[in-house]
Amino acid sequence: MTERTILGILIPLCQSFSQLEVTAPASQTAILFQSFILPCTFHMDTPSVNKQYLSIIWYFGGKELLKTDNKEKVIRKGLSFDEQEAIKARPLLSILSKSIQRNKENALTCMAIGFFPPDIRITWYRDGEVLKNQSMGKLNKYKDRTYQVKSSMTITPSDDDQNKTFTCTIQHVSLPEAIQEDFEVVYEETSSTEPIVVGVVLLVLIATVIGIFSWKQTYRRAATFTLMEIDGLSKLVAGEETFLYCRATNCPENTSVTWLEKRRGQVCEIPEYHGGDNEEEERLMDTQYGVISCRDGPNFTSSLKFKPNVTNHKDVTFICRYSCGKWRQEKTFHCRAICGEQFL
Repeated sequence: MTERTILGILIPLCQSFSQLEVTAPASQTAILFQSFILPCTFHMDTPSVNKQYLSIIWYFGGKELLKTDNKEKVIRKGLSFDEQEAIKARPLLSILSKSIQRNKENALTCMAIGFFPPDIRITWYRDGEVLKNQSMGKLNKYKDRTYQVKSSMTITPSDDDQNKTFTCTIQHVSLPEAIQEDFEVVYEETSSTEPIVVGVVLLVLIATVIGIFSWKQTYRRAATFTLMEIDGLSKLVAGEETFLYCRATNCPENTSVTWLEKRRGQVCEIPEYHGGDNEEEERLMDTQYGVISCRDGPNFTSSLKFKPNVTNHKDVTFICRYSCGKWRQEKTFHCRAICGEQFL
């Protein structure tokens, strides 16, 4: 009997080329007249893959069995193609707030960012035990067709919870195993509301034009945001997907965030998306950054996704800059060492 081979090919249809890895089993056992699945997995060194720039073709014995791209889909009789399984994007995990008040109902929020397909499971734990009072928010869709969703967990903590470990876990079809973030809650000191009440009464009594103007100016100055240090791994490993998180609280609606890289004294802005600008894509082809920002009320979180490379990232400083009108704050993350360079 002549041995024939079924071959699957994936072709990126964009102008700038990225590293493409395709894996498939060397052989597959099938039973005559029964259906079976042929898996073919691919990975690109870009943050996400846009379906309009992808072509998938399967061959058998030199003949084309299946072809799908942004223009057409051709499938021979007896075959099927699972488009939902064809493209996946891994979620980023972000805890928006770790501060709570004692003996008061609090909500902890966990964000899953930039994932596809939309089915996802988020679970909260306290010292390994599943917590009740969990709720999932509404799915939000990004321009690149990936999704973002938040999960909130409501607790009324006591002093016994101060040394407990809280965990947010995300399960998704794109992940070989669940991802999670462990943390201990930070207790905020509560203050009496009496000074606030007294202040309001005094303002009403002396409500003159000068007093109102002065109060407005003070309010504007107090409405500035608080920026936290960039959260990232202390040890970077070459070729492994890495995330940097930068969070700010008390953000006005017109707050914006920008990521930059400082390399040999030169500072360049990192765009949030690569599509459409060939010159910009060519400049950043070796780094392949992905930036995703999301807001939850007054909290604003931005993440930078990239694969460390000794040549491109050693001694590079990343800058996360939050701006609101003339007010600006920024934090830095310096790549001092990158371990385990991989040669492909």
